[in-house]
Parts: sequence; C-alpha cells; structure tokens
Amino acid sequence: MRYVLAALMEDAGEDGINLTEEDIGSLFMLFKTEIEVLDKRA
Repeated sequence: MRYVLAALMEDAGEDGINLTEEDIGSLFMLFKTEIEVLDKRA
C-alpha cells in the first residue's frame, strides 16, 4: 500500500498528468480494493 500511495503522490507534472487530492483519494481506494480482492483470490 505504501508503494501505491507513493506512486500516486509523486509529482506527475513531468508526464503532464494533473491529479486533484480527490482524484488521488479515489484512485487509492480503487487500487486498495483491487489489491484486497486479488489477495483473497490467491
């Protein structure tokens, strides 16, 4: 989870991607849910 959060929080300005805090929170929750689902399937 630490890696996912760090990847979302890093400066994406170089890539031309502008994320709001709300976008980052939504993406984090999406990725967190995906990781939990995949972990239960393993």
